[in-house]
Amino acid sequence: MSVAIFVGIPHPLRPLVERHVGRRILVRVIPMKRDGGFKLESPPPHAATLLEVYADTQASYSDVLVVLLPYAQIPKEVTDSADILEQLGARVIRPTPGSANAHGPCKWPPRAPRLDKEFQDSLFDAIRNILDSEYPEEAEVDGDIDIACDMIRGLAVHSKMGPNNHSHEDDLWKGCGQNLPPGEKSRIVKWLTGEGILDCKKNKSMGGTGWVYWIADVEKAKTMFPGLIPYFA
Repeated sequence: MSVAIFVGIPHPLRPLVERHVGRRILVRVIPMKRDGGFKLESPPPHAATLLEVYADTQASYSDVLVVLLPYAQIPKEVTDSADILEQLGARVIRPTPGSANAHGPCKWPPRAPRLDKEFQDSLFDAIRNILDSEYPEEAEVDGDIDIACDMIRGLAVHSKMGPNNHSHEDDLWKGCGQNLPPGEKSRIVKWLTGEGILDCKKNKSMGGTGWVYWIADVEKAKTMFPGLIPYFA
């Protein structure tokens, strides 16, 4: 099992990240302080040691992902350890506030004076994009592909092809996967988002709840599901 280590993550996001990846990835965190200050909870030498200990749980450093989140002050001891791990084969991501996320359409949020819900929602979206890209789900059976095809067809028919033209999660499953339990639905969605075909964000409309979805890469969707090409016309 691979390990993803998040340095400088706010405490409330840890359970969301763990719930998103389930049992397929081991999540380890070196969190920010709960009482503000925009510093790591652990003293610099201890934080660097934790990073190394978490990475050393893997048989190969190629199974290690380190994300140095840019919202707490990351001490030199930690960045030095991350540099060494990268030289040994770990993947190290060093985003900057407000920059584009190379793993998906969600930007890294700018630094905020308060770590309010809007900031945390945006940060979780960016983290989710990384995880789905680095650790994509895979279709397990032909039935998954059939259900995914029906889902993408429904989005294409209604031109749900962008973050401003999307479909609520309740509508996503209309006409497909009616008998799937929630865990199976989640697996198919994670597979499609990991492939870059599907993307989602929190429903931020007035009184909105849950998630909204859209086709993020039309050309890739056509390649994977060539029978749906007429629906994109």
